[in-house]
Amino acid sequence: MKYYKLLDDEFIGVVSSNNFVRENPNNGWLLTSNESLGQFVSFENKLYRDFWMQPIPNSVQTYMRVEIKEITKEEYDVLKAAIDNNDPIIIDDDDDDEYIPEPVIEEPDITIEFARESKIKEMSAACRRVIEQGFNLELRGTIHHFSLDTQDQLNLITLSGMAQTQDNIPYHADGESCIFYTAAEINAIVAAAT
Repeated sequence: MKYYKLLDDEFIGVVSSNNFVRENPNNGWLLTSNESLGQFVSFENKLYRDFWMQPIPNSVQTYMRVEIKEITKEEYDVLKAAIDNNDPIIIDDDDDDEYIPEPVIEEPDITIEFARESKIKEMSAACRRVIEQGFNLELRGTIHHFSLDTQDQLNLITLSGMAQTQDNIPYHADGESCIFYTAAEINAIVAAAT
């Protein structure tokens, strides 16, 4: 069995091989899977996904993009115990592979600077999640969903430039096949993304 930690801007939790699932393409139901076929990780009734997981064509699932890193059984046990004891957990940015339970800070030690930085990090993570979830746009009489992770944003910048000189530009909405869009449609996608 393998063990993993889920990371966003903050530590989310720990899972094992047993938490991997994949979507049944016939009915959208989630089926237990192994890591090599997994499309999502299920944790606390939510789905999480990392770039290295299997593709999800035409998926109907709502999920969050996170970093899913393999860890040792010992690290899993330490993190699981900290979670069970409601101990705060922080990420040591100097060593990505090591997670240390954060010492409990007594209320008098909480400064305005600490509170400000915590709130800024929280708002930044929430903002990034909302942006990456993307948007829906009606094109050709059908609603399409476009996500906006970093790669999608870079693709749209490139497509915007292409729309200045071309009229048939290949691109795809989430979970859909690649099709040729007109320059006007690409400009509408870029405007909606912006």
